[in-house]
This record gives sequence, C-alpha cells and structure tokens, in this order.
Amino acid sequence: MDYGKTLPVTGAGVSAFGIYIGQLWLIAVAVGLVAAGAVLMKLTFRRGKKADHS
Repeated sequence: MDYGKTLPVTGAGVSAFGIYIGQLWLIAVAVGLVAAGAVLMKLTFRRGKKADHS
C-alpha cells in the first residue's frame, strides 16, 4: 500500500482541526468580552451627559 499520499493530507487535517479546537476558547472569551462591553455601554451611556458630572 502506498501511504505516501494519504498520510500528509490526513495529518494536516488533524493538525488544523486541533489548532482550531485549541483556539476555540480564546475566540469564545473574545466574543464574551465584546458582548459584555456592548451591554455595559448600552446600560450606562447617557447621551448629553458630561464626563465631569456624576
């Protein structure tokens, strides 16, 4: 059997998928931080209110 052509392709696919899964938590954290920032801005921003007034 000639494994010379199938192993590199399979190995590359497994490697790429492993990197994707390994970095998925980082993407989830980034999306969560952006969502939290958007909610914070939506709840706390007041149009026309100056920064020096509380």
